Amino acid sequence: MTNDIDLLPRSPLLIFLLVAAADGKVDKKELANFQKIVLGSGKLPSPLLQKAIADMLPNLERYLQELTSGKFDFVAELKRIGEYVDANHPAEAQTFKMSLLGLGKMIAESSGGIFGFGNKMSKDEENALVAIAVTLGVYPKP
Repeated sequence: MTNDIDLLPRSPLLIFLLVAAADGKVDKKELANFQKIVLGSGKLPSPLLQKAIADMLPNLERYLQELTSGKFDFVAELKRIGEYVDANHPAEAQTFKMSLLGLGKMIAESSGGIFGFGNKMSKDEENALVAIAVTLGVYPKP
């Protein structure tokens, strides 16, 4: 169980790990794309997610250790994040949660396919994105 102060800053890393590791391995392209997203976070549609990423960076090592400790309940944390933004940032909650889902989608599309062709997203990554959407209570437009 984490403090509420860590919920939002840890959320981008949580999404990254849920999606990138869904197929059992985090590859270099997924990691590079996450770095690119973090460095360009000012372009994300959610100011709240931009702030979360800025607040994540000084604590990145600690968050990574906590999330990869093997004792972490990712789904419970994701549910708490959704409830927290709904309660504390209702005007921005939907944009924040959709932006988290979008971040996951960008990670999932980082690698895969054959010679750049074909589906870049594995079935495991697609399932992770569905689980994230359902847990956060957001559903992308078709």
